Amino acid sequence: VLDLNITAQLALTHHFGALMRERRRGGIMLVGSLSGYLGQARISVYSAAKAFSRVFAEGLWLELRPYDVHVLELVLGVTRTPAMERAGLRMDLPGLRVAE
Repeated sequence: VLDLNITAQLALTHHFGALMRERRRGGIMLVGSLSGYLGQARISVYSAAKAFSRVFAEGLWLELRPYDVHVLELVLGVTRTPAMERAGLRMDLPGLRVAE
């Protein structure tokens, strides 16, 4: 979870962000999650990694703004994935909107 959501994100952003900053234009989109807004049982590390992504995107947006490099975090809601099923998360709660 940490390697994918933090380490890889930092490496890719550092590499491509530096190129965009040098040419003074570009855009970076990071994929976040609603889980990054609150701690949750059984997915606490995932939630923490997504909180990192949110704060990182905000700071990076401010840092790269003078170079016309845009940074956006796309925040996804509840999405049915194999990982969510393995974690045993209930997707059948009344009123819960789930993306496929």
